[in-house]
Amino acid sequence: MVSYIVTVWLDIIPLSDVVLPPFTSKVTKTAFYSLVGRKIIFPKRRVFFSVLYRDDRPLYRVVERGDNLRRVSISAREGDVLSSRVSFVTEEDYLGFMYHEIHFRFGGGRFIGVVKEVEFKKFSSVSMDVGDRFTLKFMTPVLLSVPGRSKFLRKRNIKRRYKLLPDLSLMLMLLVYDFKMQGLEVLRCTPLRMFRWAYRAIAELNYYGVRPVNVLYSFEGEKAEIDRGFVGSVTYEILDDEEECLEDLRILLGYMSRMGVGKSRNIGFGDVRIISHSED
Repeated sequence: MVSYIVTVWLDIIPLSDVVLPPFTSKVTKTAFYSLVGRKIIFPKRRVFFSVLYRDDRPLYRVVERGDNLRRVSISAREGDVLSSRVSFVTEEDYLGFMYHEIHFRFGGGRFIGVVKEVEFKKFSSVSMDVGDRFTLKFMTPVLLSVPGRSKFLRKRNIKRRYKLLPDLSLMLMLLVYDFKMQGLEVLRCTPLRMFRWAYRAIAELNYYGVRPVNVLYSFEGEKAEIDRGFVGSVTYEILDDEEECLEDLRILLGYMSRMGVGKSRNIGFGDVRIISHSED
């Protein structure tokens, strides 16, 4: 069965001054389901709802020690143009997206959602050729799990621990696992082979603003739900030209640019921009 990646770019416009949720992907999700007219049940790892962007800056709340979390909020003005995107994996060759707009409500606010562009690609054409040098910009916090660690955490009754460094070899390995779990047979490398090759063959050239941040996602009753991930940018250089691994890398980067990387990307974490420096 052929699988596709669909990406929908949206503009979301408040019809009055509004207070947004601390992690604004909830608005994107509401707009998308309003547009399609039904709630689609996506399997795990098969959908990405981005946060809202204003002037190309992601809207989410970083919290510091001592913050009054109930007062940590994001606002938008009437008429602000906020952009977002939704990406998902499907086996259907067309889902009936039209270039149109919808009025919807979120919380106490009213919005217009406008479809700006729809991209529909087979996995065989999602490849992204970045040349020898490229930069990954981690726009929203990235949470990287480490395979095999969870059994030790469970013994100690620890809920989760994430790696808060931009480890590209680990990211690529986790994405290969994703492909395997989804039955997407388009890669030739195993997770371990990709990890070992990337660890040796892709070198970090520079880091820009890489740091861990605490992010307020929502409230469960009176309890704040806070996650900790890393943001920033890293420039890489590819040192090896092993063709099978390079081909898989290009597919994984194309997938990453649409679907994000790491945990909780279905709700907007792990949003990545990829910039090629092949013409520098």
